[in-house]
Amino acid sequence: EITSILMFLFGSLPGFAITFLLVKLLAFAGVYFFGKDHLEINSDNKGILILVSVLFACLPFFVIHGLSVAGIPLLLWAFFNILKGQKYKASYFVLTLFVLWSNFVLVGVHVILCLGLLSLFYCFKEKKIQYRLFLALGFILVLYIISNYMLFYMHYFNPAYHTSRGEMDKLLGLNFKGVLGGTFKTFFTGDYSTANYFGFLLIPFILCAVYFYIKGRKNELNFKIAATVFIVYALAC
Repeated sequence: EITSILMFLFGSLPGFAITFLLVKLLAFAGVYFFGKDHLEINSDNKGILILVSVLFACLPFFVIHGLSVAGIPLLLWAFFNILKGQKYKASYFVLTLFVLWSNFVLVGVHVILCLGLLSLFYCFKEKKIQYRLFLALGFILVLYIISNYMLFYMHYFNPAYHTSRGEMDKLLGLNFKGVLGGTFKTFFTGDYSTANYFGFLLIPFILCAVYFYIKGRKNELNFKIAATVFIVYALAC
């Protein structure tokens, strides 16, 4: 993992500081480039875009996990580049960086599922198979398998292996209702490592933007910004 390499090269404290700085910069860049290239926020509203990018970069990421959360806007930027047939080299570099610097268990499965659903959506919307998107998804999956080969080996090919969390999972008794409730709770209050209460402030803001949009007082830019803030915050939780 890139975090481990940085700590090996520079030592624990400097390596963590460099990780922290890089993660924050990439978080900012992801929101900024996504807004500029795919939300088409023009130069007249550049200040708002920079502000939203800074706000996202300032979220209390658990940076030891690299780009697991902070890199999602950058990943979406690359995904929509591929959809449009643009900037292939930069986009595949971002895909590679994200996979190698993110946690497969925490975010990888969800990323593959969400991007897969988005790919299917655009297949139906454009009425043609989006080969470029499925190729990118295959690339992500194969790279995750290669970079986490020991995880797959221990869980699926080594019958003697027992995870330390096995008993914990049994005690938790996880079910769909519990997971759904935990999701809403996390959205509004965060968790033990990133506690926050911005969800209570964010919901009225989003509802107002949707209300004015539906009522015909259409401001495409404000609606796009509101939707982006909502999605980014939800992913960060």
